[in-house]
Amino acid sequence: MKKARENITIKVLILFVYDLITLMLSSMFALLIIGVNNFGETYYRYLPYIIIAMSCTVIVYFILKLYNSLWKYASVGEAIRLVVASISVLLVNTIMSISFGKPSMRWAVSFMFMQFLFACLARFGLRMYKNLKQGNLLKIHNVSKKKRVMI
Repeated sequence: MKKARENITIKVLILFVYDLITLMLSSMFALLIIGVNNFGETYYRYLPYIIIAMSCTVIVYFILKLYNSLWKYASVGEAIRLVVASISVLLVNTIMSISFGKPSMRWAVSFMFMQFLFACLARFGLRMYKNLKQGNLLKIHNVSKKKRVMI
């Protein structure tokens, strides 16, 4: 039991670190998508907002319990929580954009989109990979036309 709990803790930690890395990548890709001229200087100017956006994203993930379920069996409920988390992050970024004038709304939407894609990749990609490896994803279940009767 103790080993299983340690296993879960390690998996949560790995997912948390993955989320932090992909949030940084999302912010970089968002800047590239909106077409900044001087990437290094712009990234340095956006850094406080990126840190706030990353912190808010992780907090929203914890509030919506996206780290409690390790997505072994990803379901519709977990996908809905992921969508709600992405929309919540977009709202936080929109409030920052309106309040401070930075980051731009284009960056906020691009960041949310990239963050959502990376989060889906982490949560659903592993499950799809395991199903493909086992041959279960494309397997059509054999439906027998025989009726079963209990006597």
